[in-house]
Amino acid sequence: MDDSESPLLVFTLPERLDEHLFIRLHEELCAFCEALRGPYALVIDARKARGISAKQRQLVADTDRRLLAIDRMYNAGQAYVLSSALARGALTAIRWLSPPAFPQAVFEHPGPAIVWARRSLAQRLGQGAQVASSR
Repeated sequence: MDDSESPLLVFTLPERLDEHLFIRLHEELCAFCEALRGPYALVIDARKARGISAKQRQLVADTDRRLLAIDRMYNAGQAYVLSSALARGALTAIRWLSPPAFPQAVFEHPGPAIVWARRSLAQRLGQGAQVASSR
């Protein structure tokens, strides 16, 4: 988890996500979002990840429910980075069927995802392109 640009948070998932690491990442995400109490944006870089187990999918759903009220208030946008066109298409389709409470987008590379997240955050903060062009 990289929070060096807080309130922009970047998760880069490793190839192998064992149960303990997956739980720790979700706990860190929840702690970050619950403590911040202000607008934030997330980039989840899952290009290296090789799939998740049923138990891990359940944890994602539990985390979504846990953060629903906070996401509605503060999540300025969530970008997903996926290397597979099939995975990008599947996630886009799932989000069309079950739209999140925040803006979301799917990308092939992290650079455009981070730019999009910065812009979403800047719009939410009312600072225009100032944040989007930083760094």
